[in-house]
Amino acid sequence: MEINKIHQGNALELLKQLPDNFIDMGITSPPYWRQRDYKSEPSIWNEKENCKHQWNFQERFLHRGTINTPTVHSALNRGGLETEWKTKDAFCLKCGAWLGQLGLEPSFEMYITNLCTIFNQVERVLKKEGSFWLNIGDTYGGSGGDRGKTGEFEKSLLGIPFRIATAMIDKGWRLRNTIIWHKGSCMPQSVIDRFTNDFEYLFFFLKWFSPQGDT
Repeated sequence: MEINKIHQGNALELLKQLPDNFIDMGITSPPYWRQRDYKSEPSIWNEKENCKHQWNFQERFLHRGTINTPTVHSALNRGGLETEWKTKDAFCLKCGAWLGQLGLEPSFEMYITNLCTIFNQVERVLKKEGSFWLNIGDTYGGSGGDRGKTGEFEKSLLGIPFRIATAMIDKGWRLRNTIIWHKGSCMPQSVIDRFTNDFEYLFFFLKWFSPQGDT
């Protein structure tokens, strides 16, 4: 692959084109779960090889609200407040693969699994001394139209950043730092029963490190 050039496309497919131990650093801020609809092309996740997929398409509510309440999701505020936020995805009736957009998975567990699928490829293409930086935000449970069906606790932070970090540690990554990105001039939030979120997490991972000289 040509270097010093921007390569645009599906992150997972582009990473698969890179050789092992090829890059010095990876950095990403992937779509946060249920926070935005980027209108990107759906991808097939966790498919079985050579499956002739039979898709069962469905339309799901990701948020339901009214224009008169303070609970309307920030992602809806684009050219006016919409009261419903929907997505359309599908599961394969044969192999169980999911066809959908990263960040709009039916459950946060599936979201974490899909992210780790990408990060496995990042780990492969990183050089031994390479580093990986992950900026990730959290999500509150129970805000979707299918509340109560995905193991969420309504109005509770789901702890998604640390669930991802734990999953990556279990796969062999070295988490060296948790950095707080504080937003000094963040947009105030309209909720009245909690504080405004004014920070996000930045995780600093290493593929490998020598314990010599570590303090």
